[in-house]
Amino acid sequence: MRTLKEIEDEIDQNVPLGNIGKVMDLVDEHGNTMDQMFYAICDGDLDRIYDLEQLGIDITDESFVVAAVRNDQLMVVADQVRRGLNVDLLIAIAEREGKQLIWNWAKCWKSVEARNASRA
Repeated sequence: MRTLKEIEDEIDQNVPLGNIGKVMDLVDEHGNTMDQMFYAICDGDLDRIYDLEQLGIDITDESFVVAAVRNDQLMVVADQVRRGLNVDLLIAIAEREGKQLIWNWAKCWKSVEARNASRA
């Protein structure tokens, strides 16, 4: 699979040329790559997630966070937080989605991090 940047660069090259068919194929390829990440998140497949991240996908993007929360993928959520996901955003999403376990975990994480920061 190609990186998102490679696909996007090829789209940028073909748009001015009017290659609509080629651009549509590239947009499909881009979308299919993103779909693969959604499937990996829903399945909790961290190995696949890591592979897809190498293609330039940001696991902390809000749509991926929502997918992880909706599918109760706490391991994925923990990885997203480790990679810089804003915990307040996670708490809000978990609350909105009615996912108590993830909400509790995120609140606990935030408390522990605040306590650790106050000791530093």
